[in-house]
Amino acid sequence: MKKFIALFLAFVMVFAVSVNVFAVTGAETSTPMATIRIDGYEKSGNVNPGWYYYNPSDGAITFVAEGESAEGKGNLIKPEKVNADYAFTATTNGTVYHYQVLDAITVNGEKQYYIYCNDLYGKNPTASATNEFDPDVDGNIAKWLNTSFLNGGQGDGFVALDTNIKPYIAEHDWLVEANAKAPSGYPKTDYTAKCKIALLSITEYAKYSKKIGWGAYENGSLVSSGTHTMLRSPVGNSTNLRTLYQQTGCTANVAANYKTARIRPAFYVSENYFKNVKLDLSSVGSEVKKIISELNPSIYSPDEMLALKGIFTISADGSEGTLSSSDWTNTANATIDENGVYNITNGKWIGRNLPEKVQGGVITVEADVNESIGTGFHIGLLYDGDVSPAYKYPFYIMGSSDVGQGGYYKEASHGKGASYKRLENKNYDLWCNHFNKPFRVKVTVNLDTGNSYVSISGKAVAGGNDLVKYSDGTTILPYINREKVFSKVAFYNASAQATKVDNIKITYDANGNAYDTVKALDDNTLIVTFKDYVDTANVTASDVLISNNTAVSAVPNGNKLTVKFEKKLSADGGYIIVNNLKRADAKSASYCVIGNGTAFKYELAEYAAGVTINNPAFTSGSTVTATASFTAGNTSGKALELILAAYKGNRIIGISDIVRFNVTGGSADEQTETATLTLGDDADTIKAFLWDDNMLPAAFDAVSAQ
Repeated sequence: MKKFIALFLAFVMVFAVSVNVFAVTGAETSTPMATIRIDGYEKSGNVNPGWYYYNPSDGAITFVAEGESAEGKGNLIKPEKVNADYAFTATTNGTVYHYQVLDAITVNGEKQYYIYCNDLYGKNPTASATNEFDPDVDGNIAKWLNTSFLNGGQGDGFVALDTNIKPYIAEHDWLVEANAKAPSGYPKTDYTAKCKIALLSITEYAKYSKKIGWGAYENGSLVSSGTHTMLRSPVGNSTNLRTLYQQTGCTANVAANYKTARIRPAFYVSENYFKNVKLDLSSVGSEVKKIISELNPSIYSPDEMLALKGIFTISADGSEGTLSSSDWTNTANATIDENGVYNITNGKWIGRNLPEKVQGGVITVEADVNESIGTGFHIGLLYDGDVSPAYKYPFYIMGSSDVGQGGYYKEASHGKGASYKRLENKNYDLWCNHFNKPFRVKVTVNLDTGNSYVSISGKAVAGGNDLVKYSDGTTILPYINREKVFSKVAFYNASAQATKVDNIKITYDANGNAYDTVKALDDNTLIVTFKDYVDTANVTASDVLISNNTAVSAVPNGNKLTVKFEKKLSADGGYIIVNNLKRADAKSASYCVIGNGTAFKYELAEYAAGVTINNPAFTSGSTVTATASFTAGNTSGKALELILAAYKGNRIIGISDIVRFNVTGGSADEQTETATLTLGDDADTIKAFLWDDNMLPAAFDAVSAQ
């Protein structure tokens, strides 16, 4: 009996070794591997040609024959040679490293980003004749990547691993697709290998084809040579691995020990890489900028953070003494006079080149209009690739130089001009001759919607006092809309008299209009809600301008603003401009949101509310209160609940009784309710929540942390 047991145990041990001798974990899934060619196109022998598609909803790869519908099949698998949107570079000890960001996951509450190296790190250094991907097997590419390469080894004189990124590389379970002819000891289903550095898989090639740049850098130069870049996926036998063919971007296969195949690693990095390693933002793609912007790292200056958010400001002053071709398109042969002012001659335009092409968002153009303005000074926009900004002007001075009426082109064609109406009185045009020269013109254009408005400021002609006049908003279509791409701001002189301008400032914000909703709480009160990135803390009543009315009070609350007006609001709504808005997501106190004007309709809100913590305290025995303030609007009854909670780390250590109350219509007066909590233990965070009809998440909240 003892012998039998011993033999049985020995059998179990041998069996265990035979099925799991390596550092991989089998899975129950079997991911299919379709043959995928460049552009997703397949025409083997010109028989049944067609295309491959990847469906992100279920990961399915589907072949669609030419002429058949691909509806519902997902995305055409069509990688580009270069994909700049997802690319960035990093320089370490003089070596420039190129990367693509393919994806992001969350691990233990922290983001990790999937990085595909865009450099070739040498030729295949491994001797393994089988196609497993296992970091515990000598001679296997996975082991080389996670030992020699991870520790600074180079492949045949190519670049070594970036030492600045190495500390942030995270361990990951890498999926290897099923292989019915897997090498002995490996699952025939999918399996995972736990290690830090891997290669791209064929499934990821399909999934991320819209993000991958198949052209790669070899010792600093972008190449598309006829070489194979190894993937970690098997082919369907025990010896070959999939490859990315480095000349066309198609997939192929070679033997696992194919000596001239190139290495292009892949790994996940902690979010701390982007927080701690400062990148050259001029080399960072638009999607990577979004990542850095969301992480909001302290290593970048306020201006750099604004640039990451798609915001830039250009200042042009004639006293700089140059109209360089890198900054200007000077078709007017404009000059700079002895006073340092731009002098634009008859019938000509100059264009200030934007640092990047813009599509959508909001742009503001400001300029001082000096002694000579002629009868046709224009500020406009130039399409990318266009040779003339003809009639693409959201602002121009029409009429005689004495009249100076502010106008705009309704369409990009002659004779389609119209005048701006005054914001405070739509019965009158916006006249420039109410100002002494020089006066300042500021035009703000929403490039998504074509919405535009103008302000003119300076000394009044009569009395010499400072004033600002705003126009009503208008919509300029079709030459300004979301589909258009602009590359220049044009300043055009349409008159026989020279036009002089100076102190030009151009601000662009890719985020677009700052408004979320504008609703009426009652006949005299608006609740204005802005996007989450807007802070209203510095806004006063004088900053709020509206059609045919005057603001008498403005109460800011985060990204919300409650404004009372002198007269009843128009049933037709109108146009509202809110100045002195700030960004809550950038470390810059001076930047004002420029998408700050919008048309609105008279729509009643149910109610306005907010919650504040009155006396934050964190020691045991302290009493804390929170107050909910609310104003009834268009509601016959709304149930609200207020609650206070105390936290120590992630643990709730105290919670108040729920304060329940109803908001009812019929009064525009502010009402309040208070919740109270006495701490039974020390806390580090106090939170207050105000729920609407027991719905989660809380409609309003406040946080105070020690």
